[in-house]
Amino acid sequence: MTAAGIRLSVVISVHNEEAQLAECLEGLIFADEIVV
Repeated sequence: MTAAGIRLSVVISVHNEEAQLAECLEGLIFADEIVV
């Protein structure tokens, strides 16, 4: 598989982290899929 064919999924497990969640998600802009 070539590098262009690799997909990245990120799973974030959080509890009462509303204040930090937006900044965290902005830092994961490169991910193909984000599951919170």
